[in-house]
Amino acid sequence: MEFRIEERGEEVLEEVLELDREISWEMMDEGQRSSLGYEEYARRHRELFLSIYRSPGRQRFFVAYDGSGRMIGVAWVKEEVDTVNYDVYAYLYDLEVRREFRRMGVGRALLDRVIEYCRRNGYRRLGLRVELRNAPALRLYSRAGFRPVALLMELRLGEGAST
Repeated sequence: MEFRIEERGEEVLEEVLELDREISWEMMDEGQRSSLGYEEYARRHRELFLSIYRSPGRQRFFVAYDGSGRMIGVAWVKEEVDTVNYDVYAYLYDLEVRREFRRMGVGRALLDRVIEYCRRNGYRRLGLRVELRNAPALRLYSRAGFRPVALLMELRLGEGAST
């Protein structure tokens, strides 16, 4: 399958937001989906996405298009500040590929472009968060050389909490 990747900015914001909303909804667990409902989810998603997007820091989208020009994947990298070491680093907020285009090299090509961008712009680190249950993403990042450096822990509180 042929595809191309373009480095883009705000001109694709709405299309990226829509793709992210679709894919993030698929990734959400069933209980959360049913309790929230799609309309409320979409409203919250847009609000959060735009809040992060509008926060300070240089950022870029890397967009994968198929032969017909359809957006099939996106990677969003943004400059952040490490709250422990107080240095600036690049953070990969999203790397998403439409389900029907997964395992075709799109995700790896997007990741490679992000890494190239980070090196070209002088970042010494590229961070990201990945869910432990997302085995394909864990494999992708591990093969690209990512290693765990911190552990995100949580305690479920309230009704329906599991241990």
